[in-house]
Order: sequence, then C-alpha cells, then structure tokens
Amino acid sequence: MKIKSIFLDLYYLFFPKTCFGCDKLLSYHENILCSFCQIDISTVCFKDPKHNEIITLMQPLKIYSANALLHFKDKGIVQNLIHQLKYKKQIQIGFFLGNWFAEVIHSQIEFLKVEAIIPVPLHPKRERKRGYNQLDAFGKALAEKLNVPYVKDYMIRNKNTPSLAVSSANLEERERIVQNVFSINPKLQTTYTHFLLIDDVITTGATIKSCAKTLLEKKNAVVRIASISLANF
Repeated sequence: MKIKSIFLDLYYLFFPKTCFGCDKLLSYHENILCSFCQIDISTVCFKDPKHNEIITLMQPLKIYSANALLHFKDKGIVQNLIHQLKYKKQIQIGFFLGNWFAEVIHSQIEFLKVEAIIPVPLHPKRERKRGYNQLDAFGKALAEKLNVPYVKDYMIRNKNTPSLAVSSANLEERERIVQNVFSINPKLQTTYTHFLLIDDVITTGATIKSCAKTLLEKKNAVVRIASISLANF
C-alpha cells in the first residue's frame, strides 16, 4: 500500500488534476471536485412528491416521480460542470455526477422499478457537430448502478430546434418550439414501459415535458425523471 501511495503521489506530481469548481489541485483520492467544493454545492434531492418542483412543471402530465441532483446557478460551480461536460468533452464529469446521483436515488424505492434509462436526444446534426451526447456518461453510470439498460436511441429528435438554454423565450414560446419534436424510434419497439428520462438542466421544463409526453403515448407507460440540475428552483 505504501508503494502504491508513493506511485500515485509521483503520478499526480507530473500529471496534476485540478478541481472543476475552484481550480485547486486535487489529491489522488479526490475526483472532479475537491471535498470543499462538493460540500459547498447546493443539492436538490426532493423527498416529498407534494413539494416537487419538477413534477409541478410537468403538469398536467402524470409523472410518478422526479428528482434533480444539483441547483444550477449562473456563474456557479454547477454551471461550470455542465459547460465542461456539454461543450469541452469532459466526459468524466458525466460519470462522476451519474455515480453521485445513483447513490442518492438508490435509496428511493420508486426509482428501482425503472426498466430503461432514456436520454433527451440531440438532433443528429448537433450530435455529429459536438461528437457526443453529454448525457451518455451520466446515463451509463446511473444504468450500471441501478442495473438497468441505458437505451440511447430509444427516442428521436426530428427537428433541430434552437437551444432553449440561451433563449429569451417565455414558457409558452418554449413549449411551442419543442412541440411534436420527439418520437419513439420505430427500430426500437421494445417491451419497456417503465422509463427513467434524464436531462442535464431543467429550467422551464419545456423540453423534457415534450419528451415525457411522447413516452406516455405508449400504452401502460410510466415515466420518472432525473436531471443533473434544476435551474428554476
């Protein structure tokens, strides 16, 4: 163990890791965020369905349970994590957040009923340009911990809509933009009916609501929601 510790110390001396929250050097037992930043981040983790902001946003759709891991704040640590994951190919952030979130929801029995994890899809043109869907690593980490499949291509985004993350559109306009944008992939007509739909940031909920509505068109479908962050709480 002592030799291993010395080796790791030497490795991180030449290949240092820095915290995505404060840019300070990480010790070899830390990953992505230093212990101080991880404690400092404001978490969401709803426990009472009667006081669940995401379920409220999804109305009148019947969403059986929903949760988010972190509060999203402008110019904060969470925004930087999402930006690095989404645009800078820092895929390891997705695995880190997926494992963290899995620890939170693993104690919530309703999430253990899920049969498949489905990401909000990117339009193929946007995914080719970016090179990946930022939700893949997050979804795969959740899937491994919950022991269910991650079905990336279950849903299709039929229209390359503008990003709502930087849009000044109000809720009504956002819902119009993403109306009828999604469909279930006809090549993946599986027997799944119990879905965990995942996203990176929920603001007004317009996009994930449109996705959920499409999933609920399937007979006997049950939809639960998990998001890395929630911006309008």
